[in-house]
Amino acid sequence: LNSRGEVLLESRGIRIWGSGGVRTLVQPGDPAPGAGSAFVQLSGAALNDAGQVVFAGQYLRQGRPASGLWLADGGSLRVVAKYGDWVPSLFPQTLVSFANPVISETGSVAFVADTAGRVAERPAGYDSRGVFVWKQGGLWVAAPSGLALPGAGTLAYQTVPVPVFDAADQLWWNAEAGGVPVLLRWQIDAGTALFARTGQAPVVT
Repeated sequence: LNSRGEVLLESRGIRIWGSGGVRTLVQPGDPAPGAGSAFVQLSGAALNDAGQVVFAGQYLRQGRPASGLWLADGGSLRVVAKYGDWVPSLFPQTLVSFANPVISETGSVAFVADTAGRVAERPAGYDSRGVFVWKQGGLWVAAPSGLALPGAGTLAYQTVPVPVFDAADQLWWNAEAGGVPVLLRWQIDAGTALFARTGQAPVVT
């Protein structure tokens, strides 16, 4: 439910119920932009106050299931990220699976993803999971596992985090560092910072 009274429905596709009735955004069998295939399954949708929706879609890639994320906005669909996409700053790792997509009031998208690639070619410390942000058509790595957090230790995701945008388009999520729960914050102009660590006062403002 958003501030316009619209309700997101995920039965037999992705739909929005509002003052004008039920409107279908996408359903299985529709073309999946950027994938060269059609959607076979849809899930994990999130809605903002502007009526934009981010969702996870599954399609067939060379006969095998693959997944990605798409943005539905004003009657159009745009791919956010999909299986096999290169990961910026983590080259040559590629995205392989997606979880917990969220969307801000300005249309920024954040999600958790796992990657694949030869272990010997991974950046030092990285072990295949990260939080990513799609904003203004570009993809950022907010925080990969293995990231060194000064004064806290090495970042790890023991569970799949659930990112949350605030009204200022800052992204927040929980993780672990040095075996201790931490709260992280991402900003487009400042990157990722440790905000708080269990047992300590907030370390950034």
